[in-house]
Amino acid sequence: MKKITKRLASLLCVALTACLLFTTAASAWSYREDGYSYDSSIVSDNARPGDGWKKRGDNYYYYYKGEKLTGLRYIDDKAYYFDDYTGARLHDTWKYADGDWYYLNSYGAGAVKTWLKRDGKWYFVNYEGKVLYDQWVKYYNDYYRVDENGVRMTGLNYIDGKAYYFNQNGVRLHDKWHYANGNWYYLNSYGAGAVKCWLQSGNKWYFMQADGTMAKSKWIEWYNKWYYVGSDGAMYKNRYTPDGCWVNGSGVWVK
Repeated sequence: MKKITKRLASLLCVALTACLLFTTAASAWSYREDGYSYDSSIVSDNARPGDGWKKRGDNYYYYYKGEKLTGLRYIDDKAYYFDDYTGARLHDTWKYADGDWYYLNSYGAGAVKTWLKRDGKWYFVNYEGKVLYDQWVKYYNDYYRVDENGVRMTGLNYIDGKAYYFNQNGVRLHDKWHYANGNWYYLNSYGAGAVKCWLQSGNKWYFMQADGTMAKSKWIEWYNKWYYVGSDGAMYKNRYTPDGCWVNGSGVWVK
């Protein structure tokens, strides 16, 4: 009786082993009763795949606690996106997730702290890999601005009511006069157009208006005194204005 029992046990073990081998050969992917999916070619630790990166064919997957990750994930402080259904790592593509845009490079990691070009427009991604919107960007020693769509600004733009000018590469100009759209502007050390003030250039004085443009061919009231600037924007001194008024050496209208 004992011999029969031992023989039956041996046959049962052989049958179970054959069954497991058949299951492995039939499909690289299988499902365990405890709910963990795994690749039988890379199983370890109680038939669960070891945590970390796994390659299957041309695709990469990431396992955590025996499960394939899906969706947006941060691994080693880098953003990755895994297909919502297959878990395959996406790469070389833009992806919108959780309210933000990311660019996933050839290794699948979200590009960080750099400019990226898309459809002829430039965007900046921060250290989390997210595209920035409607804010200043300092890149190396220069300042840039991205609009509400994340697009890098160029040319003349008004931000919070102040005039700024960005060159063709998006760099904010500062500490200089600049001519744009038919008007002169003086961009201060912060790049903002000077407003409501007199500025001296050489031995001539010019008035900057509320919108940052230089005044031309008009009277300027300044602290209860009147001044006149010509077509070139320069203050008149010791001469008659076009309407026959005399201004003294300080530019003040003598009534």
